[in-house]
Order: sequence, then C-alpha cells, then structure tokens
Amino acid sequence: MRKGGWTVRCLVFWPFKTIIKFVDGSGREQRLCYAVSAKSSDEAQAAIKSRLFSQEIFGFTVEQVVAATIGEAREIDLPTGCVQLLA
Repeated sequence: MRKGGWTVRCLVFWPFKTIIKFVDGSGREQRLCYAVSAKSSDEAQAAIKSRLFSQEIFGFTVEQVVAATIGEAREIDLPTGCVQLLA
C-alpha cells in the first residue's frame, strides 16, 4: 500500500505448517507437523528450531515450511508467537 510516497507494509503473524523429520529410537524415520506463528517462513523455521533446541531435542531436520491457507489459519487459530503440534 502506498501512502504519501512511502510504501507501508503490515507485518502480520501467520501460521506456517512446519514439518520436521527425525529418526526415532528404533531407527524408523518419523515426521511431525507443527503450526508455527511467524511473520515469514524463515522466521517460522528459526522459531521451531529454537523451541526444540531449548527442550534439548536434537537430530532433526526441518523438511518443509509452508504458509497455511486461509481456511487452515482459521481452523488452527494460533496466537501470535506460538508453536503447536498438529495431529
């Protein structure tokens, strides 16, 4: 949006579906999907890594970060700055 010659940007938190991959104790590859409230996919990836590292969870890979659709965002209804494991 342009206003008086200046570009005004509104940064809104949005849920990003973030898939992490890891190998469990029995050697099987597992994937978990989290909803991460962030301003961008890069910020969502950094947030999930930070959250898991703070819980001393290591050995995972962030496989995919995708913005939720409007319908998914309404369904997830995630507060600003939150991370939620999706079923």
